[in-house]
Amino acid sequence: MRLLQDLDDYLGANGIPRSRVNSVSAKAVAQNIFLAHSTSVSNFAKICDNSDRLLSPQVLDLKGIKPLKTDAVENTLGTAGFVFLYAAPFSFPSSGCGLLFAKSLEHQHSSNGFATPFDSGALVNHFVRPVMAEAPRDFFLRHELPISEHRNYLESCVGSLFVAPSDYQEGTRPLHPGPIGLTGGDRRQWTHEVRIPDEVVLRSPHLKAIFAPRRLGLDPGIRNLLKWCASEGYDVEIFDADRENDFAKLRDACIEYLRKELI
Repeated sequence: MRLLQDLDDYLGANGIPRSRVNSVSAKAVAQNIFLAHSTSVSNFAKICDNSDRLLSPQVLDLKGIKPLKTDAVENTLGTAGFVFLYAAPFSFPSSGCGLLFAKSLEHQHSSNGFATPFDSGALVNHFVRPVMAEAPRDFFLRHELPISEHRNYLESCVGSLFVAPSDYQEGTRPLHPGPIGLTGGDRRQWTHEVRIPDEVVLRSPHLKAIFAPRRLGLDPGIRNLLKWCASEGYDVEIFDADRENDFAKLRDACIEYLRKELI
C-alpha cells in the first residue's frame, strides 16, 4: 500500500524509531476502536423520530429532507453518497449526541466502503494542503483507502507518530505530523474518516453505544430508542450538559468510555 510506504519513508527520513509500529498497544487501539458519528441534538431527535438511520447527503437530498448545495464539499470530492464516521472519539464540534458502532460495520461494507486518514469535509475550507495548487479532489483521491486497509495504516500511524498509541483515542495531537502534509484545523487533521454508502441503520447488531445529554430523555423518539438499547443490551451513556457545553461533555464521555472498553 502506497500510504504505508510513504509513512515508512517519512520515518526513515526523520530518524523516527519504527520499534513501536507493531506494538501490542498500537494494534489494540487501531484494530478495536469503534466508529463514531455525532450530530446536533435537534438532528438526533429527527433521526430517532423519522428513520432510525443515518443517511448520506445524497439520500437526504433525494428524500427532500435536506437539500444538497451544488457547491457542497461532498459534491466537490464525490462523497455525497456516503455516511461519514470517525474511527476515533467524537470529533465534530457542532454536535451534542453520538453513536458508536462496532468494527463489524466495516466488515459488512468491505467491498464498497472507503476511508481517509483525515476528515474529508475539512479538506476544502479548513486544512492547508502542502501544494495548494493541487485540486482538493486530486489530493483526496491520492489518500483514499479501501475500508479493508485503513486500520493497518492507522496501526502504523498510532504506533509511530504519537508519544503513546493511546494518545490517538484520547484526541491528543501526534508528536510527529506524518507524511500527508496537512496543516491547520483541529484534530480532524489526523483522525481517520470512514465512509459507508447510503445509510447506516441504528437498530442493528453493529451498534455499540448511544451518548445523549440527560435533558433529552423527555423527547419521545430518543426515549424510545434509549429504551430499546437498554432492553437489547446496547450501552446507553447519559451525561449532564447544557447547550453551551454539549460537545465538550459528549467528547469527554466518549473518551472515558473508550478507556474502559479498549483496555
